[in-house]
Amino acid sequence: MKENPQPPPRWGSAANIAQVKVYLETLVQHHPYDPKRPHLTSAMDFWLALFGIELYSLDAELQSALHHIYTEYGFPPSLSAKSRSPSPDQDYNDYKPDRMDPDDDYDMETGGKRRGSNWEEEEEEEDDRHRHDAIDALLAETQRGALEIAARIDGVLENAPYTTDPELLRLRGHVSLCVADLYLPSRLASQYTKQAAMAQGASTISESPDRQLRTHVKTPEEHVALSRRREEQERARAFFERVLAAKGKLEDWILRFLDADEGEET
Repeated sequence: MKENPQPPPRWGSAANIAQVKVYLETLVQHHPYDPKRPHLTSAMDFWLALFGIELYSLDAELQSALHHIYTEYGFPPSLSAKSRSPSPDQDYNDYKPDRMDPDDDYDMETGGKRRGSNWEEEEEEEDDRHRHDAIDALLAETQRGALEIAARIDGVLENAPYTTDPELLRLRGHVSLCVADLYLPSRLASQYTKQAAMAQGASTISESPDRQLRTHVKTPEEHVALSRRREEQERARAFFERVLAAKGKLEDWILRFLDADEGEET
């Protein structure tokens, strides 16, 4: 029997976030940016700290709520194998459920036939549906929080000197990438993860992730979700291009994202 991971750790307390926000907002007001002394710590630094902490807290709450859902409806094998801590460098899709587990699905003595009765299979399918529904509701709630933060960053970016600040633009681009992946329905993401697991070890992968996702679409709502995801990814691309125009630096994987084929159909 696989051991379920421990609840994901977090830095600080969620109860203190409101006080931290007030403190940083006060520092923003008391220490405006001085173009004559640009190297001094100023509101430009405090805005980054404020939005960064809010985003971290939002992600920490997401990871904690996902752990609760998995505890109630069952951990996907890929998560129950070991505990995983969220990191800003991790792919945003890390939370996606994955039901691919050869130990659970196949019996070598029966030539690959699934173990368990029809009742057990129906119970597992029902748990899957409940888990997907709960995760989708959670992702929608998290996305609303991310969009609220994005709108506030946009408000700051409207005014100089923030309009061309590469770090704030970079952060805004990352928020758009997060919002984009939060559009992915849990069922669709799970199907993509299964396909990726089966493709491991193959010498080549002929299809892009977007095309692979589209092969699993079943409902109009999922078509809309992928379209909106693509729109948000293009918004992220625009922010990252502004970072480069402002002589800022981007992570290697973001540079690869910018170099990806923009002509892929949506």
